Amino acid sequence: MKVGLGWSQTRDGWTAGHEIAQAAMEHGAITRPSLALAFCSTPVDAEALLAGIRSSIGPNTPVVGGSGVGIITHEAICYAGSVSGLLLIEAPETQIHLATATGLDAGEAQVGRELARQLPPDPSTLTLLFYDSVRVGPTPQSPPIMNSSRALLRGLEDQLGRRCPIFGAGVVGDLGLSPTIQLLGDRVATQSAAAISLRDGFDLDWCIMHGCTLKDGLYYRITKCDGAVIHE
Repeated sequence: MKVGLGWSQTRDGWTAGHEIAQAAMEHGAITRPSLALAFCSTPVDAEALLAGIRSSIGPNTPVVGGSGVGIITHEAICYAGSVSGLLLIEAPETQIHLATATGLDAGEAQVGRELARQLPPDPSTLTLLFYDSVRVGPTPQSPPIMNSSRALLRGLEDQLGRRCPIFGAGVVGDLGLSPTIQLLGDRVATQSAAAISLRDGFDLDWCIMHGCTLKDGLYYRITKCDGAVIHE
């Protein structure tokens, strides 16, 4: 398996997509990519970004991902302005299956069941799941309405009839919780979700880094912050 990474602060979507794809291919010495995970902040035109990525990697590699606040790499941390990033994987020995579904705002559990119906019946080593976090953006009169990850996961696992290792995220495009987008393999959509089943050719190791599961639902008092950065 080969892995390459590219990122850009270019605002023009096509140029940014071309830049991050070229950088990722060079970084990972990749010639035949199997899967692309791409994310961009709200100011970047996602349709143009996808076209720019396709100009480098070709028409057949599924491009999955969506909105993202920023990028963290070994060399950089950036969450201001226009940001886009790409993780490119070349894994001919790995079986990769993509499932997509829309209509998340009409029922998260139903979307989960639809994703499961598209996935292979055999257990995967890993399933990646991405979905639109924001159902309705905030207004001066009301806070944002969020989509429920719990209902989405329940629908997916009920349809599969088994538990399986699922990792991923609800995407967020900016700190104001504006409406988000998804990259669904060959198109851009909203109120949607994508699941990628990966099997064989790698081992799985994981660690929860910010307590999404065990600390979910607990409240904390913020005693020190700098803008959107919480220090304690």
